Order: sequence, then structure tokens, then C-alpha cells
Amino acid sequence: HALQVFVDTFQGHFKDGIATGTRDCRWFAAVYFLGRMLILYGMYAISEDVMCYALAGISLLFLAVFMIILRPYKSGKLNAYHVVLVIYIAIVCFAVTAFDEASIKGQWIIIQLKTFTLVLAALPTLAFVIYIVYRVVRKCYAACKQERVRRLQSRERISEICTSDEEQVQPLLS
Repeated sequence: HALQVFVDTFQGHFKDGIATGTRDCRWFAAVYFLGRMLILYGMYAISEDVMCYALAGISLLFLAVFMIILRPYKSGKLNAYHVVLVIYIAIVCFAVTAFDEASIKGQWIIIQLKTFTLVLAALPTLAFVIYIVYRVVRKCYAACKQERVRRLQSRERISEICTSDEEQVQPLLS
């Protein structure tokens, strides 16, 4: 039972083929995991040659195309996020390859590629910070809106109480 729960944590986000018109894609969890491990192994363990980064980039692009065609996740957003992530890592691999090749050619190309690589490295962090700020602002806005609604409701209750008190006092005065 524990093994089934452990495996289901990896396969839970993938299509299970229960809904009509969908296919079972839970096997893609293992393929995706092994594919990433093989790419990393190829990059770091086999050789220190820069061409391994280019091969890793190409294989990541093949993985992205496979993911675009198959769309293995239940959520459309998750499909898009993973495709963008794999393509992003492939671009970084190609940038590293270009950076190494340019170090032979000239100094100004190195500066341009360093800047490009730094921008690529900073983009995920920037996107994460923007997302966190968006979530915080959204929560604060929702809390402020609830507080405004609560205040308006309490004012309406007070005005109802005041009008009902005035109606009760009017007959006594006349």
C-alpha cells in the first residue's frame, strides 16, 4: 500500500484515461523522470565537452515536442508550464554552447553572451517574484474588499436600527 501511495504522488497529475476521449498517460511520469535523468547524466557524467550541452538542448527540444503532441497532464496550464520549462532549459543549454564557442572568436561576443546568459538565469527568479507580489496584492485586495463589505453591512444595520427607532418614537411625540 505504501508503494502505491508513493507511485501515485508522481502519477497524480497525469491523465488517467477514465474520462471519455482521454488516454492513460500515467506512464509518462516514468518516461519524463528517466528522460531528465539521462539528459543530466549525459551532460555531467559522460563528458565535459560543450557539445554535450548542445545534445542536451536538442534532446530537450524533442522532449518538448513530445509533450506538446501528447499533452500528458490533466491541467492545460501544467502542460504549458512544463513545455515552457523544457524549452527554457534547452535555450540555456544552447546559450552555454554558444558562449563556449564564442570564447574562441572574440571578446565583444563573450560580453553579449554573458549578458544573455545572466538574463536567462534571472528570468525565472523575476517571474517568481512577480507571481508572489501578484498573489499578495490579490489577497490584500480581497481582504480589503471583505472589510469594505462588512463595514457597509454594519452601516446598513445601524441605519435600519436608527430608522426603526425613529418610527417608534414618532407616534409617542404626536
